[in-house]
Amino acid sequence: MTLSNEGYEFIKKHEGVMNKVYSDPVGLLTGGIGHLIEPTDRNPNGFEWKEGDKVDEFQVFKWFSQDVAE
Repeated sequence: MTLSNEGYEFIKKHEGVMNKVYSDPVGLLTGGIGHLIEPTDRNPNGFEWKEGDKVDEFQVFKWFSQDVAE
């Protein structure tokens, strides 16, 4: 099963896009379109993501693609 562009836009609209890493209501680092950042996720410089880091559109789409593939 694949996600159509319309499906992507629907989820993006309803979930919202965060271009900064933030702590969700239970304190988990989150960014992009509802992506829970794992300790193994690395930013473009090879470091762990931290609250306040900027997330570019490429990373948002990469995380989203990985999340919907699961």
